Amino acid sequence: MFFLVKYMRLFLIALISISNASWEPVAFPANVHLSHVNYLSPDRILVFAKRINNTEALAYLSVDSGSSWQIVSSVSEGKYTDSHFLDSQTGWLIGHSYNPFPQDYYYFVRKTIDGGFTWLADSGWVVGFIDDIHMVSTTTGMGVGMASGLATSFILKYNGSS
Repeated sequence: MFFLVKYMRLFLIALISISNASWEPVAFPANVHLSHVNYLSPDRILVFAKRINNTEALAYLSVDSGSSWQIVSSVSEGKYTDSHFLDSQTGWLIGHSYNPFPQDYYYFVRKTIDGGFTWLADSGWVVGFIDDIHMVSTTTGMGVGMASGLATSFILKYNGSS
């Protein structure tokens, strides 16, 4: 087994070194912790962030392949956890926010139909965390998460209108 692992590592290193690809840094606003990235098209990129030393969650959009960024959504006392796009215009953004009264977390879903420039509430605030979302059409999808304060998971089925 040791030899197999050793040769697999050598193969992977050789494979990586043969490739001419490279990762290059992209300028981004300071004082944020980046957590997720989604390509909507070759030029349009959506990035989730959280302000450092703050509890505000932010969604940034670039329409020029990452040369410039604008905030398109924010939530105080919250965090964006995932997004899913059907195409370059229609997508959903999920996250959770803390409410001090009655001291609980609430998940939310937001929807865009203009490629991420504007986000509208697509659900009420519901107790718990939603971690993942997947849509198969503008009217059908599912989300998974966990009830706040409990070790109980849930699945949500979306039955929306287009």
